[in-house]
Amino acid sequence: MEAVAQSVKNTLGIDARAEGVPTFAVFRQQINAHQMKGPYRAAWQEDYPDVENWIGPLYVTGGSSNDGLYSNPEVDRLYKEATSAASVEDAHAKFAEATKAIDADPPAMPIYFYSNQWGTSTRVKNVQVTWVGEIDLSSVEIA
Repeated sequence: MEAVAQSVKNTLGIDARAEGVPTFAVFRQQINAHQMKGPYRAAWQEDYPDVENWIGPLYVTGGSSNDGLYSNPEVDRLYKEATSAASVEDAHAKFAEATKAIDADPPAMPIYFYSNQWGTSTRVKNVQVTWVGEIDLSSVEIA
């Protein structure tokens, strides 16, 4: 986070600084109590590979991980229509509209993305990567 703060300072001229928190539990307590005094890390990884698990928790009013208290009636309406759609295709069309509404009214600022490093060998086969970019160890076989 110090590197991110330094980048903001150098690039935008904003006197940003990283401020430590002793534990993740304290960090979450401060977020839940809305005591954060500035921008903070709010990493998110979906629980399952569907856009619903991104929009619902993060961007629907009252969503379980909507820490910034984002609220947009259009997003809420489109989410409700998507989750009650007759088919996955119809649902995803509504989620796409909701994503456009979120993009037009950005509640968060993506500043970096995680990357995973991994390798393989001729001594193993069937190495597969999950939808979140991790090796699926249950798929790996000895060659």
